[in-house]
Amino acid sequence: ITDELKALGGCDVLVNNAFFWNLKPFREQTWDDLDSFAKVNMVGTTYLTQQVIEDMRGHVRGSVIFISSIHEEMVRRLHPPYSMGKAGIKMLVKELSVEYGPHGIRVNAIAPGHVETEEEERADNPYIPLGGKSALPEDIAKMAVHLASEETTGHVTGVSIPVDGGERL
Repeated sequence: ITDELKALGGCDVLVNNAFFWNLKPFREQTWDDLDSFAKVNMVGTTYLTQQVIEDMRGHVRGSVIFISSIHEEMVRRLHPPYSMGKAGIKMLVKELSVEYGPHGIRVNAIAPGHVETEEEERADNPYIPLGGKSALPEDIAKMAVHLASEETTGHVTGVSIPVDGGERL
């Protein structure tokens, strides 16, 4: 990673959107399943951030943005490893904000609710007060651009911002 950062002239913004999950109930999760969750969701995410944030520290500025989920605080029925991983990301955001804030680095998260993907149609959803529709990927991207901007969010750090149309309510 260090060689790539040097070749690019450094990194000002990292959007960390790595996540693995499966649809097995908790009681059916094997050691290998849980190991995969930990390696991708926590270890991989943390390691990449560790490498990039040190480069940002040398520039005395930067923005790290994690893609979390409203399930960092809200139960996702039958998927404890997913919610556990997202809750861990939320705490990592707070910890890194305290540690790297003095170096001019902002660390935040975006917590989407249900997002329409290529595999799913944008169906009516009675649990989403704002328009009754799932978010689009563009909604998440717009928030990432907003958080990356020093001009609009230069004093925002340590928070996880929901982009869910009120679904978590």
